[in-house]
Amino acid sequence: MAQGDLFRATYEYNVARQPVTISLGFEHLSSTGDVEDELCSLIAIEVAGNFGAQQNLFAGDVTLEGCTCRKLTGMPAAPGEAYSQTVAGQFAGQSLPSTKAVMVQHKQMTADVRRNGKSYISGIPESLCEGNNVINQALLDAFIDLFDDLQQFTQAIPAGTATFRHVVLSRPAANPNSIVGLPVVSNTTRNILYNAKRRRTRELGYSLDTVVP
Repeated sequence: MAQGDLFRATYEYNVARQPVTISLGFEHLSSTGDVEDELCSLIAIEVAGNFGAQQNLFAGDVTLEGCTCRKLTGMPAAPGEAYSQTVAGQFAGQSLPSTKAVMVQHKQMTADVRRNGKSYISGIPESLCEGNNVINQALLDAFIDLFDDLQQFTQAIPAGTATFRHVVLSRPAANPNSIVGLPVVSNTTRNILYNAKRRRTRELGYSLDTVVP
């Protein structure tokens, strides 16, 4: 069984035709039935669905694409992919450049880790910002809710169910060839815009088929 195994889910979307990615770690907690070969797909479906459901947070020049999930530990498994059914952002007006982003910090309780968990969200509506600050608290709260919904979730298919939790992926200094998942206990953000230039990536493309056999 894959209980305790770690996964990386990469969600991709476009801001004014510039591709952006957000990567999140997950740990498999439990499952029922015969879902061992579908775990990557189940995570991808959950992440793609959660981001796609928040289209009202993103400006009209944002297109929400999809998620690819890969297994990092345990027995090898094929990647899973899922597509966000709602494609375009629905907030009127243009977004800030893709290099400007809201940072959400994923807090965990382990000290002395090499890297804290952070997600940088681009596609912020220009009209909700003044200078380098977001002036709409409801937008920031909605981003927190998005990640809170991913903190622990269960996905179900006819073959069974699987439960996962959001973790910060880290490589211990004492053993850098290994990888551990540090459970996320809360998500926080600030109204400051951060520079996220290095997050640009190439277009990957996603399948519209999110049906798990």
